[in-house]
Amino acid sequence: MKLVYIAGPYTSNPCQNSHDAIKIADGLYRESHEQIVPIIPHLNTLWDVVVPHSYEFWINYDLQIMSRCDAVLRTPGVSPGGDGEVKRAHELGIPVFTTIEGLLRWAEQSEVRDALPG
Repeated sequence: MKLVYIAGPYTSNPCQNSHDAIKIADGLYRESHEQIVPIIPHLNTLWDVVVPHSYEFWINYDLQIMSRCDAVLRTPGVSPGGDGEVKRAHELGIPVFTTIEGLLRWAEQSEVRDALPG
């Protein structure tokens, strides 16, 4: 099982961008036969509605979560936050993918390597 952080647009249109991220994550989870567990930072929207925090709070919070993930999927669209997450992932040595196909291939190869003895 691999944890994959979904990085992409949010602030330009939080409702639509959250919808898009959830659809991508749901498809990824199903296509990977539950071997990839997507982490969707867009879901913090509800928390922010109940207890609002600054943009900086959410960026810091999301980077902490991302640092525990096995990979990042950068979804299409303009996103300074997503670009910053990708930059930080590279600094941490976390692989970044821009296609679901590439991510699925990587996850499949990783699972095979992880299953090999020794």
